[in-house]
Amino acid sequence: MTKLKSINVAIVLFFIFNAFNLNLMAQTELEEAAQQAMQKRDFSTALESYNKVIEKDGNNTNALFKRALVYINLGEPEKAIADLDLVIKKKPKYSDAWNLRGLVYSGKPDFEKAIKNYTKAIEFDKKFGAPYLNRAVAYIELQKEDEALKDLDMAEELWTDNPEVYYNRGNIYKQRGQYYQAIDDYNRTIQFGVDDADLRYKRGNCYFQLEKYNEAIADYNVAIDFSPNNLHYLNNKIVALERAGRIMEATSLKNRVEEINRSKYPSIDEIELVPHVCLDSTYKIDLPKGWTIFNDNGVYVITDTPIDSEEQPIVFGRIFFAADFGLQQGYKNEQELIVGWEGIMSESGNSYHHYFYKSKKDKPYKGRYPSKYNKTTVQNEQDGPMYIHFDYAIGYGTHLFHMNIQIPESTYDYYNPIIDEIIRTIVIYK
Repeated sequence: MTKLKSINVAIVLFFIFNAFNLNLMAQTELEEAAQQAMQKRDFSTALESYNKVIEKDGNNTNALFKRALVYINLGEPEKAIADLDLVIKKKPKYSDAWNLRGLVYSGKPDFEKAIKNYTKAIEFDKKFGAPYLNRAVAYIELQKEDEALKDLDMAEELWTDNPEVYYNRGNIYKQRGQYYQAIDDYNRTIQFGVDDADLRYKRGNCYFQLEKYNEAIADYNVAIDFSPNNLHYLNNKIVALERAGRIMEATSLKNRVEEINRSKYPSIDEIELVPHVCLDSTYKIDLPKGWTIFNDNGVYVITDTPIDSEEQPIVFGRIFFAADFGLQQGYKNEQELIVGWEGIMSESGNSYHHYFYKSKKDKPYKGRYPSKYNKTTVQNEQDGPMYIHFDYAIGYGTHLFHMNIQIPESTYDYYNPIIDEIIRTIVIYK
């Protein structure tokens, strides 16, 4: 099965090359050999052949265009752009070249430049469906959903059987809470030949939002068939089973999740905590060995997987340190700072739809005033599982230390004591 992504240059290129054949025919024996090598995905051989063609005739836009395709597949985008620049210079209204150069920029990624190229492709061929789809994907990446929807509607009109049109539009509808429209587009994605765990999981989450729990469970089952030990899929199925009143099944699945956790994660007694000093020695926090913490523009991100891991993290957290936050907000002491912070969190918590929200409870100590216990129960709307979302804050003088961590509900019993241990290690230096 093919897994669709929000941007998938390879799939789009496949459709362009195979469905449209780029209106380019091989004209010489060398070009014919190069084209056959490309079809076999022997890109090194194809490159050698196209180099020879272009050495003989530097004005051969057919060979330049196809060599750009070869460079893309060899992971050399700058060389691809250089060839496409030459093609466009010689054939300014060649929409395929504008579209392909847009794809290269999307892959860099430089979505603003990509959009300019797709727009040019459309200007020169308003009936060409690919640049509408590709521009829509670029708009999605820039969070310009209204523009993306317009392009996807146009792409649907011109390229009816392309599953990426429906998949991307379904994602927008889902994000906007238009679950029936999202389900309809996900159905069409499956109709036109794409069905995978990600798609079933997303459609299942839409059914969940509509309280159609049995339909959600059916989709989660398919996602689990694709990936039997995926804790995100299993977790959401557990919650859906509980909402559907199928308690015995939910309990049985919880036992399975606990077995997976036991096999995958050490017991708390076996966990080794490693200290991390952050933000110019502003604070220290200890994390289990093997976890990752990294600076993302001044915000420290925590995960339970290595930074180069392709595995989706179970634990995800952020640490914010707001120097002189209390002074800026006019709070007189640490207690006022935390009470004010809790008010902000309570207000913003009303807009949370994908967490079981909980502030960790602790007692004041050493001039710090930790946050009090608070809890509101709200519903999942994202592509992740049903989460427990921990928030913890410390007022230290006029400074605010704020950490939030989210974990799937099904792993709460395992991670709750670990989070407690992590919190006990926090030391503020500033």
